[in-house]
Amino acid sequence: MFTVEECKKVLRSKGAKYTDEEVEKIREALHSHVKMVNEAYTSQNSQNNPTQKKKRK
Repeated sequence: MFTVEECKKVLRSKGAKYTDEEVEKIREALHSHVKMVNEAYTSQNSQNNPTQKKKRK
């Protein structure tokens, strides 16, 4: 996960102006999206590969 400082650097690199609070919200949203994509990929990958063992909860 990116640090807040890394996010600030990227988001502000083209002269855009974001407050620290906005940067933190964008960072959290990005993390949530990455988590959803990863879960979807993992689910799809396990369905397409029946030899792969599924994790038990």
